[in-house]
Amino acid sequence: MKRQYLDRFSVLLLAALFLGACNFSGGPAPMNEETISAIAAATIGAIQTQEALTFTATPSPTETLPPTATLAPTSTPIPTHTPYPTSTAVPSQAVVPTATSLPTVTPLSTNTPTTPISSGGSSGGSSGGGIIPTEALCNQAEFVKDVTIPDGTVLDSHAYFTKIWRVRNVGTCTWSKNYSLFFVSGDDMDGDKVSLGESVAPGETIDLAVDLRAPEKRGEYEGTWMLRTDAKKNFGVGTAARGALLVRIEVDYLKTDAVYNFVTNYCAASWESDAGDLPCPGEDTDTDGFVLRVDNPNLESRHENEPALWTNPEMVKDGYIEGVYPPFKIKSGDHFVADIGCLAGYTKCNVIFQLKYRIGDGKDQKLGEWNEDYDESITRVDIDLSSLDSKSVQFIFIVKANGSNRDDAAFWLQPHIKR
Repeated sequence: MKRQYLDRFSVLLLAALFLGACNFSGGPAPMNEETISAIAAATIGAIQTQEALTFTATPSPTETLPPTATLAPTSTPIPTHTPYPTSTAVPSQAVVPTATSLPTVTPLSTNTPTTPISSGGSSGGSSGGGIIPTEALCNQAEFVKDVTIPDGTVLDSHAYFTKIWRVRNVGTCTWSKNYSLFFVSGDDMDGDKVSLGESVAPGETIDLAVDLRAPEKRGEYEGTWMLRTDAKKNFGVGTAARGALLVRIEVDYLKTDAVYNFVTNYCAASWESDAGDLPCPGEDTDTDGFVLRVDNPNLESRHENEPALWTNPEMVKDGYIEGVYPPFKIKSGDHFVADIGCLAGYTKCNVIFQLKYRIGDGKDQKLGEWNEDYDESITRVDIDLSSLDSKSVQFIFIVKANGSNRDDAAFWLQPHIKR
């Protein structure tokens, strides 16, 4: 750069000397200012042209931009566009490790106690029983089965019924007779607290029974029940002993006017023969006698779509079977109604039907007696109960073998109290 400035100065100096020499030598007339300006401009233009040529020929190191202008690597997007690395986002999106928080999100052990353990087949502990505890507690129950009124049982409006759950003491403490069964939530169905009335040691079972009444309106109803100690501490079935027992029914207008159905409540009765207490339901191979519910039975004269009780006496000469139902309060105008006879195919059936009743600790009183054999006819029973108005009555079903027991398949078709 210093040399360029010297070259410019030298040119100007020479031009000035030349002009001056012309004046001193007495040569041509001196040039005017315009001429001098033109010569100076031409000289400067020549200098600038020379500088331009010099600049383009020897560019400054700081202004050489070709390396930065070569955008080929960035403009060739093939490496970044290849979908294999970018589309394999499974590791980044596979949130299974973070989503597998199921052990903390599904607190089964804490939710189970709040879920009703139920009765009868459709919920909770009805079909599978109560959940056996993993930790022994002082007071804890296990659901065994529904003895009566399985879930979904259809009842007449206002029908009375007895709900019975069979439970086992799986705790470490004995339940005293002062323990009770009490209503918790849902539809109480006119139920009331019931005392156990007996002690239940660990490992033993007990049938918990409560008398209820179906609501008036058609629909589905359910209520939950639990146990309570004599110190008024509540407990139930399942984990932590906090699960409830459930009663669930459906109310419909069955056009029977039945306020009490003996078929629906047959396992609420106590059944026996000379052989002792009988299970309910029984088995049709039990020679000690048995009771069973038969839906859509084949009778000696016809097929029926209403349920019947098959009451088979003990298979000995003059054997019998007897069932005593819980007390039921009669109103004036009530009738006991049933059809009786022998089931189809049991041609040697020959039995004696008896219907009795008991009030309190009084003696058994007979309401009626009927001899039945296989004659392809059925007997209708219809008894006015008005004389028992306002009495709490226990009805007693009895079937006796008339001599030897040969195919004594006796039935009570839809026995009920009509109001």
